[in-house]
Amino acid sequence: MKRIKLFIVLLALTVITAGCSSAEGVYSDKGQVFRKVLPQDISSLDTALATDTVSFDLYNQIYEGLYTLDKDDKAVPGVAKSMPKKSDGGKTLTIKLRKNAKWSNGDPVTAQDFVYAWRRVVNPNTASEYAYIMYDIKNAEEINMGKKKVDQLGVKALDDYTLQVKLTKPIPYINEMLAFATFMPQNEKIVKKYGEQYGTTAQKNSI
Repeated sequence: MKRIKLFIVLLALTVITAGCSSAEGVYSDKGQVFRKVLPQDISSLDTALATDTVSFDLYNQIYEGLYTLDKDDKAVPGVAKSMPKKSDGGKTLTIKLRKNAKWSNGDPVTAQDFVYAWRRVVNPNTASEYAYIMYDIKNAEEINMGKKKVDQLGVKALDDYTLQVKLTKPIPYINEMLAFATFMPQNEKIVKKYGEQYGTTAQKNSI
């Protein structure tokens, strides 16, 4: 994967799905542009592949997951409307999504975007170095080891805006874990359009 030289990132805030957090940068009302200088190159805009803190910091500016972390590192709703509803002793999570979250191309962010993204992370063909972070999701480890099919992952879109997650055990810090960049959604249409080139440039990506 070619490294991307992004010394200055120009983000049109009116079309991104993420609400920018308070990171260092220069903001101008004119043109709704946010400029941020990165201390080094990032390897990819693909959240399934990155492992470095610079990339993760950028992702938190341009993407939005189910939850984000506040100044006290506590999870607060992002694309999710509220905190998960827990059942089965904490092993099943039901998460309602906001209906006004949009991708930069205008597509709505749906529960299926999370299902697709998480399946892609644990798919051994993706070779995601952070796939292990999903091992607490039912069947994730077995899928990543090639022992089960990707569609057996314990995540399901009950409808366009309801996500169900089945865990192997209750996890006290699950809300904070779901704020991690690897759990962010991906637009299947855009990923498939660009194939191996997905995430190599800002133009071959969807935010």
